Amino acid sequence: MAKLVRKVVKVQKAWLKPSKTPVELLKKLRKLLEKPERWVKDVMAEDAYGYGAEALEPGVTCFCMLGALRRVEDGTQDKIITEVEKALAKTAMPVAVKEFEKSLEYTSSDDYQYEDFLPTFNDAERTRHRDVLRVIDKAIASLKAGV
Repeated sequence: MAKLVRKVVKVQKAWLKPSKTPVELLKKLRKLLEKPERWVKDVMAEDAYGYGAEALEPGVTCFCMLGALRRVEDGTQDKIITEVEKALAKTAMPVAVKEFEKSLEYTSSDDYQYEDFLPTFNDAERTRHRDVLRVIDKAIASLKAGV
């Protein structure tokens, strides 16, 4: 049997509790992705053998930003999840989000699909692990500041 290259991410008890605030959810996201070996591009998640997997499957070893968010958001209110996705998207790609909002025919914030920006940023050729953590940190700071 082949030697496992990566350790399976153990689900922490704190991740199983719904987040009460966007900042709390972002801190869970950062904790999950803080180690470079837990981050991946081009797929939502991978198992220990490097095969693509669903973020909630047992045996997952690494995640993209959106996959990691799906892993830690369980039970959290949709409103909080949307706030987190919006903060991450605005931090990761401010120009793209502005253009996206201009082009929308809808006026309700419920219609925005900010989650669509996370894979674009995550999978960009120039994006590195440190960039992902920086975006999460900036999103936390902006939410704390009320921006």
